Order: sequence, then structure tokens, then C-alpha cells
Amino acid sequence: MAKKFLSIKDFCNETGISRALFYTMRKNGDAPAMFNAGNKRVLISREAMEEWVKKQAFPFFGRGGKKRAGSGKKA
Repeated sequence: MAKKFLSIKDFCNETGISRALFYTMRKNGDAPAMFNAGNKRVLISREAMEEWVKKQAFPFFGRGGKKRAGSGKKA
């Protein structure tokens, strides 16, 4: 059975990103929702991770799945 809550280390292992990238994303506001579970422990719910993964699915597409302007071939 999968864990309901993940540590930052577990989140990075499951998503395949480095901890350095995670902390950069956290600093820029691009990390998944987190909560404090004690003095120094930060956890991420599996739901928050899954939502974050969905948002990362099309990094080269804008909202609604349309290509960004300037990404096509010139005529």
C-alpha cells in the first residue's frame, strides 16, 4: 500500500527529481503543497504530488494544451 504522505526525500525519489531541484522549485513557488508535521518535518500528501505531476505533464504547452506562440515553424 502506498504511503498517504511523503517526506521530501520520498517525493524526490518517486518523481525522479533531485533534492536541489526540489528546493529551487520550493523557493520559486513551483513545488507541491506541503505541511509541517512537527518541528522540522515537512510532508507532502500523495494527492498534492499527483496534482503537481499533472501540472508538469505539458511543460511546453500553455493552459488548455495549446502550443505557446512562437513555437511553430516559420512560413
